[in-house]
Order: sequence, then C-alpha cells, then structure tokens
Amino acid sequence: MTVTSTVAPSPRAPPTNLGRRPSNATMPVIEAVSGAVGGLVSTAMVYPFEVARTRVCASAAKRTAATGHAEDSDDEEESERYSSVADALVKIVRYEGVAGLYMGLIPSAAKSTLSNFIFYFWYSTFKGAFQRARGAVEARGGSGAGAAFMAKLVELLHGMAAGACTGLMIMPLDMVVTRVQTRGKGKGKGKGSASGSGDGGSDGGGNATLSVIKSIYEEGGGGLRNFFASIEPTLALTTNPGINMLAQESMRAGRDKADLSAAQIMWIGLASKALASFSTYPLVVAKVRMQTMG
Repeated sequence: MTVTSTVAPSPRAPPTNLGRRPSNATMPVIEAVSGAVGGLVSTAMVYPFEVARTRVCASAAKRTAATGHAEDSDDEEESERYSSVADALVKIVRYEGVAGLYMGLIPSAAKSTLSNFIFYFWYSTFKGAFQRARGAVEARGGSGAGAAFMAKLVELLHGMAAGACTGLMIMPLDMVVTRVQTRGKGKGKGKGSASGSGDGGSDGGGNATLSVIKSIYEEGGGGLRNFFASIEPTLALTTNPGINMLAQESMRAGRDKADLSAAQIMWIGLASKALASFSTYPLVVAKVRMQTMG
C-alpha cells in the first residue's frame, strides 16, 4: 500500500505594501488632488453666495467711482444696487432668474479646482522645509513663549508661501471669473464691471467667457498685463491661507488628521476658514474693485 504524505502548503506571505504610507514624492500630488476635489464640491454648494458677494463689492466700487462716496449714483439701475448679500440674492433672482446665481459657474469651478490643487501641492512640497525650520526654532528657543511664537510664525509663513505661488498662477483666471460674475444677465458691451462687459452670452458659458477674456485683453491696450491688475491685493491675500492653515494646526493641537473624525475635520476647517476670511475681507473688497473697474 502506498502512503501518500500530504504536506501543508506554506502560508503565503502577506503583501508588504499594506498600510504603507505614501512616499514623500507622491504625497504632494495626493494632497493636491484631495484639495482640488474638496474645492470643486464646496464651490458648487456655496456658489450663489459667492456671486452675491462679488456683486455687492462691484456695486459699491461703481458707486464710489461715480459719486466719490458709497452712495447710489443717478445712472445706476435698480437691478444693480445691492445693499447686502441678501439683497443681491433677491435681486439677482428677480431680474435674472435662478440662473443668474450661477453666472460663471464653469470658469469658477475650474478656478477653484486648480487653485486648491496648486495650493495643496505647494503646501505639501514646502512642508519638509518649514518643519525643519520649525524644529530648529523650537530647539534653539526651548519651550518658552518666544519659541512658541516663532513656531506659529513659521506655520503662518508656510501657508503664505503656498498662497503666493497659487495667487500668481491663477490670477488671470481669477480676473476672468470676477468679470463673468459681475456682468449680469443680458448685459451689453462694457468694461466688464457691474454694469456689464463683453457682448456674448449671458450664462457664463463658453461664449460669455471668451467675450470677457477678449474685453480684458483689449482694455487700454494693456494686453496680458490687464490680467494681473490686482497683483497687490492678491499678494496681500496670501495672509488668508496663512491664517487658515495656522488656525487649523492650532485647533488640531498637534493631532494628525488620521486621529480626527470627519466631523471634527469639517468643523475645524469651517472655523479656520471663517477666521481667515473675516480677517482678510477688506483685501477681498479691494481686489474685486481693482478687477471690475478696469
């Protein structure tokens, strides 16, 4: 009788890449893509409020240019007078329909996606250098209040550096989006301010966007320089992402995002962005005025 011995197969070695953290080379891309997707979703959700805010800023700029102070000018149409964001929302729906609240959504979504991708790419890319700088500051200064202040300053500069790269790269697209948002439905030719710009389309689609790009390029014979008309407030607005990321780091109290729940991450993001937006809102107003007045 032949006895067949059965040998148990050796256990297969588990995959070695399970649980492996992304490499330093791929981490900037992963964070950039995540930020881009998040920016696209958030833009779609709050876009009507962004349009209303931009219209209010542009309307105030037009009144100031016409009268020397922020009061209604005689030649300003009722549909273009906005006293608040709520007033702008009501009048846009009344005179332009619900579609007016989504004027320029496509270029704005493109801007938001691109800006978030660029910002988080550079923020992640710079992270190593700024972490080393922060470590050097903490090592040199010990645990005193001065060292803590310098560490926070390094974090602020980290966000500002990524914000500066982002602002310079998307400034032309930001100019186009602002002009499309403030042109209004059915406007005729103009300078692209709240009183209208361009001569094509009224839905912020391809024809309207191309018309706005052409009008910006031709203004005063400035050419491509016109797309960078708001460079001063744009660079000053690098404090916005700096404050935002500094506030996020402070609220997380040293905990990694993996240790936080989705709700905690959301509320921290909301609170930090609200603080940054409130702190830099005058610069936003200045930027919109420079972009819409031509």
